[in-house]
Amino acid sequence: MGKKMKDKNFLISVGIMLLVIITLGYLIWDNLGTDNADVLGEGDNQATFVVESPEEEPKIVEVNFEDETTMFALMEAHLDALEEEGFVYSVDGVEQDEDAGMYWVYNLNGEMGLESALEYEMQDGDLVEWRLESF
Repeated sequence: MGKKMKDKNFLISVGIMLLVIITLGYLIWDNLGTDNADVLGEGDNQATFVVESPEEEPKIVEVNFEDETTMFALMEAHLDALEEEGFVYSVDGVEQDEDAGMYWVYNLNGEMGLESALEYEMQDGDLVEWRLESF
């Protein structure tokens, strides 16, 4: 094989390696920018839900949402929540146990929730902590 052929093959190999490196670099860089990969829903606002029950590890869910979205609408869509007569009785597949006196309660931004989850309109940055507690 002549020197020109070896030089041509070398340049082709270098070109292919550069193309592979550039492609891999792009893919890695693109994945670094996906901070919201675990954020559910769509919208300009974001809230965090923390769900705690005695038998389960705490679950943290970040959710994007549009204005005028109720807490329960987000819970129903992303936390498999159920309600009856305005009271949440199941969150993330865990039902309250009236016989054992265990009920779902929530704190909103560090304060005890005073409004029904069905009525409260979420605000950007809200932190909602649901706990299964005994009374």
